[in-house]
Amino acid sequence: RDAIFHGDNLAITDASRQEYDLDCISHCSNISSSILFHGNRASGDNCYCYENVDCMLGWSSNVDPNAVEYGLLFTKEKPGACNGTDFCTLHPDDYRCFTGNRNPYQGKQLDGANLQQMKSLDVSNERECMMECEGYQAARYFQASPLLPAESLNCACYDNAECLLPWGQKVSGNLIPQGWIFTNEHVADCSETYCDRHPDDHLCFTGNKHSLQSFTLYHDDESIVMLNSTNAANEIRCLTFCEGYDGVQYIQTERSPVVDRPNCQCFNSVNCRLEYGNSVKRRDLIPIGSVYAKKPLSICADIKFCDVYPLDVVCTGES
Repeated sequence: RDAIFHGDNLAITDASRQEYDLDCISHCSNISSSILFHGNRASGDNCYCYENVDCMLGWSSNVDPNAVEYGLLFTKEKPGACNGTDFCTLHPDDYRCFTGNRNPYQGKQLDGANLQQMKSLDVSNERECMMECEGYQAARYFQASPLLPAESLNCACYDNAECLLPWGQKVSGNLIPQGWIFTNEHVADCSETYCDRHPDDHLCFTGNKHSLQSFTLYHDDESIVMLNSTNAANEIRCLTFCEGYDGVQYIQTERSPVVDRPNCQCFNSVNCRLEYGNSVKRRDLIPIGSVYAKKPLSICADIKFCDVYPLDVVCTGES
């Protein structure tokens, strides 16, 4: 895991399976000057006899040592280190050069003005994804998640990643699929967050979410405007429908009392959260759902729901 054999004319002269490292040394000693033994390999050849080793090649900071298969190296004469180079300098397309720059997708994603997805496919695990993305600058692998559409492919390969874009506090990590991003060399974080660059994206609602049974959206000079509405199949569809607006109200119709309005409403001119307060007579008629805003909202001062909507059924108690 520290280094591997290297040489201009490096050659494997024999490969076999041996039970112990001493068996491998005995097997290779008469036919080779250098030996590699993979003692933990469960099946297949694990003993390799080498000739023409010029130097020991370090792996590089772009390789995670834990991603390198465990093995023991033996030589009859100690070779020096390969000077001025390392594994990823000589083999930049090898998948192991992704492993030293591995970041959780729930923390950040790839970004760049010319970022290109070069390939996408379904794979069994992240190692297979990295191997499929050999030759590209970056890879993204998703673990199985209900947050992903059924048709999503779990592995994608990219070029032209300029920086890693943090999601930031405006995005709820609970709505970001679990997975990993990999780059074949260190890529710095972007100076902005996801919602700085994509302010209208539906995910930018998710960091400011509140229960509809506690609050509704409001503007304290009553200038709030409901601009659009629809009946959405689920919460994410509602947030996507309301991209570009300031606030969203979503009602879980299957869990709520019957309401005479669409379950998804989009608002502008939102600046506070309106509490229901103690004047409510029928809390059982308050819909179950969520309210969202693009920015943090304080509680409206000196005013409650029934002050603004005295004829609403939750205030009159007349269903």
